[in-house]
Amino acid sequence: MNQENALQKLMVITNRKQTCRPLPEWTEELCAAGVRLIQLREKELEAAALYHLALQMRRITAHYGTKLLINDRADVALAVEADGVVIPETGFPIQVVKKINPKFLVAKSVHSIEGAKAAQEHGADFIIFGHIFETESKPALPPRGLAALKDVVQSVKIPVFAIGGITAANAKLCLEHGAFGVAVISEVASAADVTQRVQALLRALVQPAASLKSQTVKT
Repeated sequence: MNQENALQKLMVITNRKQTCRPLPEWTEELCAAGVRLIQLREKELEAAALYHLALQMRRITAHYGTKLLINDRADVALAVEADGVVIPETGFPIQVVKKINPKFLVAKSVHSIEGAKAAQEHGADFIIFGHIFETESKPALPPRGLAALKDVVQSVKIPVFAIGGITAANAKLCLEHGAFGVAVISEVASAADVTQRVQALLRALVQPAASLKSQTVKT
């Protein structure tokens, strides 16, 4: 299966503290601009509030054919019929999430080759690895860099999304070092013109002529 048809290369992750509009409205803008993969990541929300927000976002994303992943909460993902779950490095076991719903896309956030290999072994569909570049969200931690990204990509057979300090200016570098795609938060959340920023990222994510490896993600 062609990888572009399996999963788009741009994942946008929510942070309602950075957006200047309510998340459902912002989500509509993202989808209309061409985003086809969104992760709802609002860790501090209590279960009921997260459920109601996820339900609103599911209705919008379903309309556009955009995949919706829920960070950490497989119960919420199941309740709103989301497409899958993103598991933090110390989160719920992948195998258990797969038992909850075998059709879920399950991504695992990792920070090392060992973590990437373990995620693949336990059945993750893809990996999110970072942080690649300097980012204000982790000011005290040095970035892992593009060389580390390349090493992780070459250590596994499942797709890898790069995260951390990703912009339209450096996104293509991640693909050139083997990443399947990129995940962004502030690059889009803080944008005054969401459509313009999304389109700039999508233009940057045209597949390089000579990628390091061919990757696919199930639908």
